[in-house]
Amino acid sequence: MRKGQIVVEASSLCRDFVLRRPTRILRAVRGASLRLYAGETLALVGESGSGKSTLARMMLGLLLPTRGDVYVFGEPIDKLSRLERARLVQPVFQDPYASLNPKKRIGDIVAMPLTARGGQTAALVAQRVGDMLERVGLGRDYAARYPAELSGGQRQRVAIARALIAEPKVVVCDEPTSALDVSVQAQILNLLQDLREQQSLSYLLVTHNIGVVAHLADRVAVMYLGRIVEEGPTQAVLSAPQHPYTELLLSAVLPLDPDHPLPQIDEDAVPASQVAPPSGCAFHPRCPRASARCQSEDPVAELRDSGFVACHHPSSKQPDEPLASVIAFPHPLHQPSQADATAEAHKENV
Repeated sequence: MRKGQIVVEASSLCRDFVLRRPTRILRAVRGASLRLYAGETLALVGESGSGKSTLARMMLGLLLPTRGDVYVFGEPIDKLSRLERARLVQPVFQDPYASLNPKKRIGDIVAMPLTARGGQTAALVAQRVGDMLERVGLGRDYAARYPAELSGGQRQRVAIARALIAEPKVVVCDEPTSALDVSVQAQILNLLQDLREQQSLSYLLVTHNIGVVAHLADRVAVMYLGRIVEEGPTQAVLSAPQHPYTELLLSAVLPLDPDHPLPQIDEDAVPASQVAPPSGCAFHPRCPRASARCQSEDPVAELRDSGFVACHHPSSKQPDEPLASVIAFPHPLHQPSQADATAEAHKENV
């Protein structure tokens, strides 16, 4: 994919949290830099606790960095008002059961960005809410319902409608399908893909599901212990990973071919502590290629092809088979029509 305008940029972001009893510093993000380009989907992957959500919240402006800067369309994010940020960037959170106010009707929830902005009549707001509910595969009658009356997949459609009704340029999706059944996940992912094309959106997709990354993302950034250790086009990173941590993540994915041998995984290996990270490369205690240099010297990101890798001993493997033959999403993804999407949404079980 040809790179265009940078819509959101994280520059050397760090975020520390103070732990009590005893007082310690937890370094959740350690010098992470990331660029999201117009019209693309950038996936941010890594184990739980790697700092993905913390980085995403800083890029949303919901969390202040300890050090570093975030730019939205070239402007420092802290120089933008809350309304300006909301006009440009919107989130879709992980848990559709917790992200919607149970005391408000769906119509009021979806209308919140328009209400906050002001300047529109109640009739026009109601019209736009109804249009957006239909666009995400729900009927206009859903505006009168409460969140408790909806299934998990329907609630996530409402969350997507709320994010998109303000016509943002960027959507940050933090594990948008992890709380949903597999069949419903496929419907939501199809919806996100369709809406990106219809509204020329840019997505930052935070996920641990490599199958989702393979089907939706143009580029992927791999995060370990608060740092980006590898980044590049999805095809290149997933079919020929350069960093041993990326190889470890991919080894946990079940292959499409049932005759494909399962890799050997060291079950005793655990992630390093964010409170007391190891010296040198943070991954060296788990790395099969670690050397004495890895234990004392932190690797610097090195440009390789159209991406980069931060490793003293990167792999030289080249892509040798199509990505679809290596990684598969557990439920078929398809491109449904608007009528199909609406019918599927009504069939979801509570």
